[in-house]
Amino acid sequence: MRSRNVFFLSTDGDSMGGSQRVIHTLAQGLGSRGHNVTLISINPSRQPQTYVADPVYRHTTLYDTPAPESTGRALPWRRGRLRRTPEEVAAARRKLLRLTDRTRDGYLVIASPWAAHWIADLPMPHIAKVGQYHQSYTEAVDSPNLRLIKKHYAHFDKALFLCDDYAASFTGHRLANCGTMLNPVSVFPEKAAPLRNPRIVSAGRLVRVKRIDLLIDAFAAAAPAVAEPWELHIIGGGPLRAALEAQAARTGLGDRIVFRGQVENIEAEYLDASIVTLSSDFEGWGLVLAEGAACGLPAVACDASAGVRTLVEDGDNGILAEPGNAGSFAAALERLMSDAELRQRMGSRGRERMREYRLPRVLDRWEALFDELDR
Repeated sequence: MRSRNVFFLSTDGDSMGGSQRVIHTLAQGLGSRGHNVTLISINPSRQPQTYVADPVYRHTTLYDTPAPESTGRALPWRRGRLRRTPEEVAAARRKLLRLTDRTRDGYLVIASPWAAHWIADLPMPHIAKVGQYHQSYTEAVDSPNLRLIKKHYAHFDKALFLCDDYAASFTGHRLANCGTMLNPVSVFPEKAAPLRNPRIVSAGRLVRVKRIDLLIDAFAAAAPAVAEPWELHIIGGGPLRAALEAQAARTGLGDRIVFRGQVENIEAEYLDASIVTLSSDFEGWGLVLAEGAACGLPAVACDASAGVRTLVEDGDNGILAEPGNAGSFAAALERLMSDAELRQRMGSRGRERMREYRLPRVLDRWEALFDELDR
């Protein structure tokens, strides 16, 4: 396999989020295979995260300062243009062209519709363009993203979505270049979690859409019905932490609901748990579900999208609950909390399903895509 020039373009590649972790994982994986990889963030993050301890890829930002905090109701892709000076915008765009002009060929992977809009009129004829969308089709329809995808992704060499259902839905909007690309899981331990520790784990930003409030209510309803002293460990930070801690205190479960904040070793957290959860109202995919399954954890998840259903098949490797329904989620939790044999069976199935999401297999798919674009 010959070495390629690969650029990943993200609006904010160092911010906290599943798509950011995926991009860094891909950049590291392709770099480790000998490709010349550059991760480009349009905006530096206000709270940068470290996703790869020893990167073998380059990482740069186009603006020197984080995006201005928005006020009012300007649409997302316009906020930067409205708040940045024309000189700042022009300098950032020149920087991107200098980076890509250093190569005679290559591939620019554009990670969001906003990033696609930002580069729409830049001349880069020598670079193959691949648009990715890390959210669900429903989310696109309910936001300006569908319009941006139809406007910009149709002109790219390839438009990639998280599952076949999403690709088929976007194809219905006259996008003839749609395909599916799996997100990789960056964890796949040699041995699965033993599932002996009565601990439930949740990981993600503490923001409204993640519905950690629903998870707390569901756990508070399910825990008293089970003999073992189960704990709920909530990993991640965000603006709702104080309110969620107050809610947890009101349940009367004491220290059985634990707010962990950011952790250094997420794999160890999965291996210490016995159930992984996702309680979001909306979720394009669900990296926490993929990582938990890779570690051998059964899942309880809200049936929030086709992307979630690609990771959790109800009754096979987990249980799907009705979105927004704490009672449905509590019943699913109680069923798994009270049945060790079921946890073992579902955890084993989940780990097996995740083998195709292991990083080497996903990198093979990317290299096959590059071959396709070269023909």
